[in-house]
Amino acid sequence: MYFPEAELNDLDGTSLGIYDYIKGKVTVIDATDNYAVCENSETKTKKQSPLFAISPLVNNTVEVIAPLNIDDSSIDALKIKNRAIEVGDPVKFA
Repeated sequence: MYFPEAELNDLDGTSLGIYDYIKGKVTVIDATDNYAVCENSETKTKKQSPLFAISPLVNNTVEVIAPLNIDDSSIDALKIKNRAIEVGDPVKFA
């Protein structure tokens, strides 16, 4: 995702093009003909709870998907009625 920020000019005034500010990089995790579901491509290292540190030899950090910098006022969140997987749920084959 990007925003065309500003035109860049050479010292003589010649246009070098538009600078595209990269707002974020996403990975498409599901797509249909009409929409795509994406998640942040960038990760961050997060320290795990000391309770998970079984041994000092075990790494106590984990890579997690970093949150996107989203304007919350632009979100119309979906209301998922039933998140539990049940017998009889429809299945799509990829």
